[in-house]
Amino acid sequence: MPVGLNIQDTTYAGEALDIFITKAMTNFDTMRKGLFVIMPGIKKKKTIPRMKLDGFVQPRMKGELSESASGSITVDARHLAPQDLMLFVLFAPSDFESHWTAVQLNPLLLEAELPVNAENAMMDLIMGQMAEYMEKAVWQSVRDESAIAAAIATGGFGVNANRLVFINGLLVRMLNDSEVIKIGSPVALTKTNIFAKFEEVKAAVPVSIKEHADLKYVINPQTKEIFTSAQQGQNFKGINVTDEGVMTFGGKKIEVVNGLPNDTIVAGVFGKTVGKGNFYMGVNVVDEETSLEMKKYRPESELFYIKGLMKFDVNYGFGEETVLYTTWTSPTTYVAY
Repeated sequence: MPVGLNIQDTTYAGEALDIFITKAMTNFDTMRKGLFVIMPGIKKKKTIPRMKLDGFVQPRMKGELSESASGSITVDARHLAPQDLMLFVLFAPSDFESHWTAVQLNPLLLEAELPVNAENAMMDLIMGQMAEYMEKAVWQSVRDESAIAAAIATGGFGVNANRLVFINGLLVRMLNDSEVIKIGSPVALTKTNIFAKFEEVKAAVPVSIKEHADLKYVINPQTKEIFTSAQQGQNFKGINVTDEGVMTFGGKKIEVVNGLPNDTIVAGVFGKTVGKGNFYMGVNVVDEETSLEMKKYRPESELFYIKGLMKFDVNYGFGEETVLYTTWTSPTTYVAY
């Protein structure tokens, strides 16, 4: 059996449901909940322009103004530079003979191919797993040029290799950005301290965005459990122990995504509309019909492959409008690009 396929259940003989192929780029938590502005069609680099004005208020004067009295305009930019990655898996259609009825598979064993519904199931599985990968990658990746080069030289990553190496995710960017507001001395979040830590994050939010309609707090599912447990444990103004919990703090919504590590709270302006959200994802979107391909691996082989190519990157516009509480540390050295 090829390395890429590991069938544990060989008893299923029923019909597979028709499944539509979904795009992994838009099916993971952070994108599905509209927390990023998505910038498609980037071939190499996209600029996130920033402009700041300062010192332009002066007393009313009838005489000539001095040049030194002029306010300052600072124009700079951050960038989205989508990086390449590929998904690839080998499998043998004959390994599915116990999963789909014999009439669905080609009776000629040398030309055995998966039926359409099985192909869709395989594609859906691939894209579902890719969505899980993307969710973690946009937050926790640290680009590692040497690891990528070594994998290319040896024919690819091994099964247990770290694959969060293609881009610099949001956490490593924020930790290395002096403009980002970081909560000092972070500790593990618990039922007894979580409200106090949320209060620290709330207090650190700059005045300019405190009342912004899209100001949100972002946490992961484990932190949600701690937050809910703390609400249930309150003697007054709490919630019933059977209730899920009210996912707001200080009147602002708390979003839950799987990609964040434990003991992490990010506060900022999250939205999917250009000009309103502060967090961006850049992609080079390919045509839907060519986003994945399934073909025979070699003419003489019974193996088939599924292959997909994609580019992506993430960044934010204003670090000074982002608050970070986290115990997460970068696993490798961060190198900006």
